[in-house]
Amino acid sequence: MYINRTAVVIKAKQPLVNWINSTPMAGGEKGHVFSLAEINEDCEVLLLPEFETIEEVMEQLRPLKTEIFEDALDEWQTDEKYWPQNRSEEMFDVWFTLEIHSMVDDTVDEPIERDTESPY
Repeated sequence: MYINRTAVVIKAKQPLVNWINSTPMAGGEKGHVFSLAEINEDCEVLLLPEFETIEEVMEQLRPLKTEIFEDALDEWQTDEKYWPQNRSEEMFDVWFTLEIHSMVDDTVDEPIERDTESPY
C-alpha cells in the first residue's frame, strides 16, 4: 500500500569512511579497514511527510543535518572528543549524500512501532 511519506536514504561519502577508520573503534576491529561499500551496505532511512518538490524535502532536511551527522558519528564512536569539530550543514554535505524517494510502499499489514528514544 502506497503511504504518504518521502523516504530519504542517508549514504556515507569517503570522508566519513576515512574518519571511521581513524577512530579507536576501528582499532578495536583488529585493524579492519572499512570500505565505502561496506559502510553503505545498510543505510539509515528517514521518513518525512510527502512533498511536491525535491526543494521542499531539502528545506525540511536542512535543520536536521547537524543532528543526523552527530547521530551517525555516535554510531561509530560514542566519545565526542574524537568527533570532527566542524559538524555544520555544509560539512554534512561533504560527508554524506541523500537519496530522496517519493514513492514509498508499505508491504506489511501491521502497525509501525516507534522507537521512543530516537531523536527524529
